Amino acid sequence: MVNSYVLSNDDDKFLNENDQQYDLIARNWALFMNNPERRVLPLDIPMTAVVSQTIRFTKQELKKWNINKFIVSGVSARGCTAWLAAIANPDIAAIVPFANDGLNTNKMLKHVYRSYGKNWPFAFLPFYNQKIDQMIGSFHFLKLMQIVDPLQYLNSDHQNRLSIPKYIINASSDDFYTPDNSRFYYDKLPGTKSLRIIPNTNHINILAFTVPSLISFINRLNRNVPLPKLSTCINKNKLTVHFSEKPVKITRWIAKNSVARDFRYSCGIRYLPSSIKIGKGENITVAMNSKIMGWQATYIEAIFSDGYVATTEVYITPDEKFPITAPPAKNSSCQTLPGRI
Repeated sequence: MVNSYVLSNDDDKFLNENDQQYDLIARNWALFMNNPERRVLPLDIPMTAVVSQTIRFTKQELKKWNINKFIVSGVSARGCTAWLAAIANPDIAAIVPFANDGLNTNKMLKHVYRSYGKNWPFAFLPFYNQKIDQMIGSFHFLKLMQIVDPLQYLNSDHQNRLSIPKYIINASSDDFYTPDNSRFYYDKLPGTKSLRIIPNTNHINILAFTVPSLISFINRLNRNVPLPKLSTCINKNKLTVHFSEKPVKITRWIAKNSVARDFRYSCGIRYLPSSIKIGKGENITVAMNSKIMGWQATYIEAIFSDGYVATTEVYITPDEKFPITAPPAKNSSCQTLPGRI
């Protein structure tokens, strides 16, 4: 376990003593884009280095037990650190990133912007303050992404590191990420992988699911049991899901918003469950409702006999429709920031 501490920079007039985590990350992103030759400026780099140094020390201390492979996990920004550490360190055998639904970051951010009617969710404030939104897609921003976006290592010498087993766990109702962000990266990831979307959970409350999720994942790896695979196909507004192994329970989760493409927990949107009967076959098919007022988000959750949970990606219908105004601000956490791209 790597401890977390609040950092400060007394010489930086853009930071104050109350700034934490994303304020620092956003500030360092801005500093890098002002001086892209300084490749160690993004805060992701020292965070990744800490993981590698921790592993080096741990290997040394546990040498007599011949422990030399590790599983790395992290929540939020530390979820990205788990990805980058795995790319850099061959001693990492698997990863479990939580609430880090931002791979393929350039496309993801543009999608978030469109989803909120060309506005930003309030959780984007640290990056907004540093004017990161005005740099998206620029040459210097793309240079930054070559370092901090794990998916950018796909066509590099490190591509094989993205093939290690990975259990990607995201919140259905995240404060920042839209629920369908995985569309930009999940199918592109090579190797063994599994996805879980946790219903009615925001960015921070995903912490409650870390330990049980890690246990079920590690148990499968230790027993050399393959991770369940959910393959999907959408045809004529119908979603078909194929299961590589038979679940003991299947649930369809649906959330609706009649006025905005906004599924944040803080805005009062909730996913409702409906059970799906397990038949003799390995497939299920459900209708995708595209003729509704507003938008609907839906996904399929499968629980297996050992307690392992896997889901499909989240599908929003109508997918091709985006709002032209900001969603209503029901409370202070449900606000948006005006677009300026």
